[in-house]
Amino acid sequence: MKADIIDDIVAPGLKVIFCGMAAGPKSAREKTPYVGPNNKFWPTLRRIGLIPTDFQPHEFRRLPEHGIGLTDVAKTQWGADSKIVVTARDVTRLRKALGDARPRLIAFVGKTAASHFFGCATKDLALGRQPDSWQGATVFVLCSPSARAHTHWRPECWHALASLVGST
Repeated sequence: MKADIIDDIVAPGLKVIFCGMAAGPKSAREKTPYVGPNNKFWPTLRRIGLIPTDFQPHEFRRLPEHGIGLTDVAKTQWGADSKIVVTARDVTRLRKALGDARPRLIAFVGKTAASHFFGCATKDLALGRQPDSWQGATVFVLCSPSARAHTHWRPECWHALASLVGST
């Protein structure tokens, strides 16, 4: 089995675990999530108040101090979401990790990650809070912060998540 490209930050007691699809090329090289050119993940987390303004991406292992975790659907592959081959093993691993951690919120970073987790088409998912929880966790689907998805960027869904995190 291949080693994980980027460490999971998943543990019991977290307010929210962000779940992406897979590491991008720069993230895989630097072993740091969401550091691709023009990726909005870190600036958005700062802007919506989930991390301090001086928090740097390479400090991602400190996210639990802020009640935040990170994982991906595909842990041993990297690249564009459309090029990732998701296996049943990937989804089983993710479900076990989230089930063991039991976060209050699961925030899928993009519809593609959520569609693999739930086994549905991306067109069947709406952005925002989902009507059904998963193992007691509120489920939220965010628009992708990737530069490749800039035409689909909707910061209001990230602000709505921040409000929900603050109320848990």
